[in-house]
Amino acid sequence: MKQGLIFTGSKITGELIIEMLRESFYIKQVENFQELLDSLLSDEKKYDFLIIDRTLKDLSAKDIFSKLIQSGIESIPPSILLTQSRYNPVEDGEGYAFILRKPFYKQEIIEAVNFALLSKNKKKLEKILMVDDSRTSRNIMKRILTSHGYKCFEAENATEGLKKAEEISPDLIIVDYVMPDFNGIELAQKISKNEKLKKIPIILITGSQRFNEVIEEGFNSGISAYFKKPFNESEVVGFLKRYFHNDESSKILLIEDSFTRRKVIYSSLSINNNQVISVENLEKAKAFLEDNRFDLILMDLILNNETAFDGVKIFRKVNKNIPIIVYSSIADRKNIYKILELGASDYLWAPIEMRELILKVNIWLGYSKFINFKNKIDTIVKRENIYNDFMEFVDANLSRDKLNGIISSLVCLHLNKDDDKILQKINEILRKDDKAKFFRNKFFIYLSGANLILSLKICKRIKNSIGIDVDFGIVTTDSVGTVEELFEKAEKNIIKL
Repeated sequence: MKQGLIFTGSKITGELIIEMLRESFYIKQVENFQELLDSLLSDEKKYDFLIIDRTLKDLSAKDIFSKLIQSGIESIPPSILLTQSRYNPVEDGEGYAFILRKPFYKQEIIEAVNFALLSKNKKKLEKILMVDDSRTSRNIMKRILTSHGYKCFEAENATEGLKKAEEISPDLIIVDYVMPDFNGIELAQKISKNEKLKKIPIILITGSQRFNEVIEEGFNSGISAYFKKPFNESEVVGFLKRYFHNDESSKILLIEDSFTRRKVIYSSLSINNNQVISVENLEKAKAFLEDNRFDLILMDLILNNETAFDGVKIFRKVNKNIPIIVYSSIADRKNIYKILELGASDYLWAPIEMRELILKVNIWLGYSKFINFKNKIDTIVKRENIYNDFMEFVDANLSRDKLNGIISSLVCLHLNKDDDKILQKINEILRKDDKAKFFRNKFFIYLSGANLILSLKICKRIKNSIGIDVDFGIVTTDSVGTVEELFEKAEKNIIKL
């Protein structure tokens, strides 16, 4: 039986949820943070999920995670947040497997826990080993991968790559075709014969004009994919998403007021590890859609005192792109035309043929994932444009200051970019002519007209304001000739204040 913890300031709430879940899960209630910490650190039980009640008096839901990490919890179980009102990521933090608003039904809390347990079993891509004798190629690929949160390791030849792969057991190996000792296909053959490494996927990169011949040569060598040089960022990222997340479960919101039909459809959709939340009315569905991410909505045309006509209008205001499939036993084409005009994606007549339903769902889930992927790529492109703007700003100011004999500084601050409060405090200290941006996965501050002494003073003020020890890398514009040198020196000249 799966085991979970519920952290709540209300004993009654805890006992109620334990009673709701007792037939399916073992739940232990904790009423303070120390008890939660002791339970997670205990070797006696390995907890599979965590339920956090937002109504805690002295500790916010967001603070719980940071305190757990600071206390040495390396892997926090997938978590469900219970709220009275709409979920607020700024106040509540992020990373929850599911958000559940009160009051909720027994079936909803059971489905939310199953939702969380499925999210725990996703395949993760974290460590990537790059084997390439070209430092330039490694740097380009590393920039692409680290910008998406992957941890990168490097080797400059095949021999070193094989050794490092055995040391770190990466989730993916990217190898160049031409290397000084032996080529990437020969390296792939050695990896495929190594019991410890043979299941690791390998991507071969090459700038060879013999591209098709290289593919044929590596066909039986354990190569999973091939990329041409120069790299196309969207192609690389797209492959990683498809290859490592093609078994990722999709999230479906089912709206059906008939318990019998809901259970039949729920069971059919839950195949292939789909995560399904079923609700009886539009109000609950809207709350779930506002607080959680879903890939598809499936709903009956006629609900108790409600219709899908109203539902489609509501859901399209919350999410313009999510596929919505409506089904009904009413064979009236006017209904079909009307619901599609309002923004539904598809329409099925009941009684539903389950094979047809699954085929339709799979088609629209594919579309949903394409839209989500496109939105991510658009975000990356937008972020890259911001990076380029900052690079141009620094370049323009470096040239201007050189011309006018003004000494300015660039500061590289080793900082966690997810902490909005710290960023706000830093921006309050900076002057109007200064500019700060995340660039190349690090936080840089351009201090206009500031020499080394003034820059040190500003850095000390930043340190005192944010209240944590951070490393600063400071370089002045009079010590370099190009903007690239400015960034490189800033990253290297680390000072502990």
